[in-house]
Amino acid sequence: MVARSILESKLSPKSLRLLDELLRSLKEPEVATGTDSRSSYTRAEEESVRFDLAAEVLLLEVSRIRAKRNSFSPINALPVELLSRIFLVGARRDIRDSAPLPLSSIVASHVCRRWRQISLSTPSLWTYFRPQIRAEWAPRAQGLPQDFLILPGSSRNCDNCESSLRNMRSLRVGSRLFRYDRTTPDLSSCMSFPAPNLTFLQLSGEGWYDDSGMHHCFVKLPSSPFQGQHKLQEVVISRCSLQWSSTIFSGLRRLSLHGIPDFYMLCADELLSILTACPPLEELSVSECKFMVRDHVPHRAVALPCLRSLLWDTDRGWQPYYHGWLRVLQYVLIPEGIELGLRCATSAFDIHTVLRENHELAPVALGHGVFPPIQLALSRCRHLSFGYPDLFDGDGDGDGAGYNPEAISLDSSGNMLKLFSRPIDVDFYTGTCINIGASLLMADFVTHLPPDSPIQCLSLYRARPFDAAAFIRVMHALPHLGKVVLLETASSCEDEILCAIADPRWGHCIEEIALHRSASSLVSLIHPFQSYVESVGKACVCQVTLRNCRAVDGEALAALRALVKVVRVENEPSAP
Repeated sequence: MVARSILESKLSPKSLRLLDELLRSLKEPEVATGTDSRSSYTRAEEESVRFDLAAEVLLLEVSRIRAKRNSFSPINALPVELLSRIFLVGARRDIRDSAPLPLSSIVASHVCRRWRQISLSTPSLWTYFRPQIRAEWAPRAQGLPQDFLILPGSSRNCDNCESSLRNMRSLRVGSRLFRYDRTTPDLSSCMSFPAPNLTFLQLSGEGWYDDSGMHHCFVKLPSSPFQGQHKLQEVVISRCSLQWSSTIFSGLRRLSLHGIPDFYMLCADELLSILTACPPLEELSVSECKFMVRDHVPHRAVALPCLRSLLWDTDRGWQPYYHGWLRVLQYVLIPEGIELGLRCATSAFDIHTVLRENHELAPVALGHGVFPPIQLALSRCRHLSFGYPDLFDGDGDGDGAGYNPEAISLDSSGNMLKLFSRPIDVDFYTGTCINIGASLLMADFVTHLPPDSPIQCLSLYRARPFDAAAFIRVMHALPHLGKVVLLETASSCEDEILCAIADPRWGHCIEEIALHRSASSLVSLIHPFQSYVESVGKACVCQVTLRNCRAVDGEALAALRALVKVVRVENEPSAP
C-alpha cells in the first residue's frame, strides 16, 4: 500500500516495529468457523471501539504537534494587539459591504486555538448585528455600540431588538419594492428609538421593471428619526428616495447621494437646503442623480469651508432643460485646496451661463476664500481637451443625446478638463459623427478665457475638418501653451492645425506636438516646417510624437527628423 511505503520511508525500524505490535494488540484474534455470529459481531464491534480510541489519541497528538508547528508561523509571532487589528480589518469590511454574516470574525475564530482566544476576547470583532443572527454572537460584543444591518424585506423583524437599536453605532437598511406589494417601506420600527451613539446611516433601495417601466423605492421615515437623539456624521442614500426635509440631514460631515430615482427627482433647492444645514461637511459625493429646478423658488449660495472632497458625477446622457445640476454647482462655494472631481452632462447654453456667472460670483468668492466648483476646475486646468467621445465607449450614449445639437460632456479631474460635444447623428455608411458641436463650443469658450490663461496642454479628439478654425483660435488665446495633442483627427483638420503652428507670424512657445492614430502621411507638412526653419532660424517645435500613426510616409518621416530635434515613434503591437 502507498501509506505503508511512505511510513517505511519516514519511520525508523523501531517505530515501525512498535506500530505493528500496536496494531496486532488491538486486533481481535481469528475465531474458528461455525462459531456464533452474534459473538463474532460483538468482538468486531469491540475491536472497532479500540481502534477508534487509539486513533483519537493519535489525532490528539497530531493536533498538538500542528499547534506547535503553527506557533512558528510569522503571523503568530505578532503580538495579540496587532493580530486583533488585522482581524478588525475583515470585520469592518463585512460591515461596510453589508455581508449577511460577520464572516471574517467567524473564520478567524475557527483557524486555531490561539486565534479563537484572540477573536473571542476582542469585542470589537462582534459588533455586527442584524435580526435573526445567532444568539451567541451578540453577547461577544460585551455591550459595545453595534453595527446594525437590516436586509431587504426584514424591517418588520426589529420589534424584539430595542436594546440593540438603542445601542447602534451604525445602521444600514436595505429596502425593496416588491412587484405585487406597492406598500411604501416604513422604517419607523428601526428609527423610532433614541440612538445616542449613532454616527452612520445608510439607506439603500431596489426596484423592479415591468411593461410600464421602472418602479422605484420611496422609504418612509418617522417624523422625528431617533427622536432627535443621535450623532449622525455620515449619511449614504442609494437608489431610493425619501422626505428630503428630514432632520437626518443636519450637521453631517460626509454625505453621499447615489442613483436617486428620476420619479422622485431631488430638487436643486432641496439639496441646497441640505447643504446649508451641514456647515461642517467635509466630503460630498453625488453620482447618477438628476435635479429639478422649481420655478419661483429662490436659491442662495452655500459656503462649505470645511469641504475636503467633492465628487460630482451626473453624466448620464443629455439632461433636459429643467435639470438643475448647474444651479446647484453654481451656488455651492468650496475652498481652493479641495479634492475635486466633476463629470456632468450639459449644453452649450449652460456652459456659456457657467462662464458668465463665474465672473459674477468672483467678488463673492474672493471675499470668502471659496469658489464655485466649475470656476475652481477652470482655474486649476492645465490640460484642456475638446472634441467628440468615442462612439464605442458609451460616452456618447444616453437618453436624447442623438437629438440635441448642444449636448456636451464635462469631465474634470486634477488639472485636466475635458469638454466633449456629443454626437448629433452618425453617418450610416462611414460610422463617423455628423457634428459641428465642438467648433461651436470652442468658439464660445475662447471668448471667456482670461488673457493670461495658465493652460499648458491643448488636445483635440476625433475632430472633423470644420473644427480646425475654432481650435486654432483657442491655441492663439493660450500664451503658455507648450503641447498640442491631436487624436484620431481628420487629415485635413490635422494639416490645417499643424500648418497654423508652423506659421512664422505666430510667436508661440509650443515645444511638443503629439499625433495619436493619425491617418495623415505628413507629406504636406514638410514644406511648412521647412519654411518655418528658414524664416525663424530654428525648429518649429522641439519634439514630435507619433503614436500608432501607421499611415506616415517613410520619406516624410526622414525629412521630419531633419527638421525637428526629437521625433518619437510609438506603435502598439498589432492584434494577432
